[in-house]
Amino acid sequence: MRDGEVSPRGALEGIEPDEEHFREATGNEGASFERTYSRATLVIWPSNRTLAVINMAGLEVTLPYLEDLIAKWQPTRPQRGIHYRRQAQELAGHMLSSWPATNWYERSEPSETGRMFQLLARLGEPRLVESMLERLIAQSGHGQADNSAILDALGVLSCEHAAERLKAVVETHGVDALGACAALLRGALRRTFATMPNLLLPAAEVLMAALPGGSKAATKDQWGRPRIARPESASLVDLVTITEATDPVLAKRAANHVLAWPKHFVLDRVVVPAVKRLMQAKKRGGPAFDALHSACVSHLHQRIAQPLEAPLDWARPAQLRCTCQHCSELSRYLADPSLEDWTLRAAQQVRVHVEQEIRRAHADVDCETLRRGSPHSLICKKNQASYKRRVAQRKQDLADIAVLRGPGS
Repeated sequence: MRDGEVSPRGALEGIEPDEEHFREATGNEGASFERTYSRATLVIWPSNRTLAVINMAGLEVTLPYLEDLIAKWQPTRPQRGIHYRRQAQELAGHMLSSWPATNWYERSEPSETGRMFQLLARLGEPRLVESMLERLIAQSGHGQADNSAILDALGVLSCEHAAERLKAVVETHGVDALGACAALLRGALRRTFATMPNLLLPAAEVLMAALPGGSKAATKDQWGRPRIARPESASLVDLVTITEATDPVLAKRAANHVLAWPKHFVLDRVVVPAVKRLMQAKKRGGPAFDALHSACVSHLHQRIAQPLEAPLDWARPAQLRCTCQHCSELSRYLADPSLEDWTLRAAQQVRVHVEQEIRRAHADVDCETLRRGSPHSLICKKNQASYKRRVAQRKQDLADIAVLRGPGS
């Protein structure tokens, strides 16, 4: 019998069974002894506590139930089904009072938090929206799939109050969910704050503080590790759009900050793709865009100007960290302009170590183990991988610079 079938645990101890069944062992099965208990329990609660009892079933039950109540109440005809609205408000209150603390992660569909915001937006009760926002702010972050529902719910509040709540969300989630927060502010800019972007300036300043190198960069997580935001090209596009719409001075400061932290805002991976996206969206001419565009063009021109030619011999530059006997032999092989192949016959741990050093150094060498004889041999053969990468990079650079120059260039 499973523990979950009896509540409370041990409730059947000392009770006589209603039936007993014993089966002797056979050739295929062992002996079995079963007892059957027939008991019933009557659970009674006041009718005015029905929704509180339903809430005990958890969000898997209450979210669909709340959605059904709201569907039965018709906002376009407020007096029709008004009792369903009251029930929905009561159930939502119970749900919020026991809302579980959950970890967030990016997903393609709205989370339970997002679904709740969607329902509260339809219900249109500011007090409940405020309560749900407090639960959101208490989390460590949120996913972009919830942004639309959050903005719908914020529409229930006044613009000034909604701007304050947005600032609070970004202040708590900016480091752990930079992309979601930047997208949230950009979504707000497109909707409620399209004609009053200045109200988003405090939230935009808080977003700036969450960037790597910002004032929040020194904060640590529960394990004492630094909490560092991970910017992507999409979040940089949102940052430029938001700051240029709210304050040109902040926009210029944002661009300078991005360029001052190339380790996190990698030009090729983050900044160049972001500037290209801004150009494709015809968003150009602002102080942040101009500074980032100029930096990208200069970066690409410098790399395009570098000579590009295939290796003239078999010398392959590489920086090895290890100076053991076998790695020293590897270094001599890499530096030899006349030597294409090299064979290392050694024990497995030595071969594995040398091959790992080759990978760490990104050396232009292909490796293959010849499993013949004892010990086996590591066959090394030089290639042109670095040159081929530079050729591919040159092709990409030329394509990127054509986009950054714009049509007709």
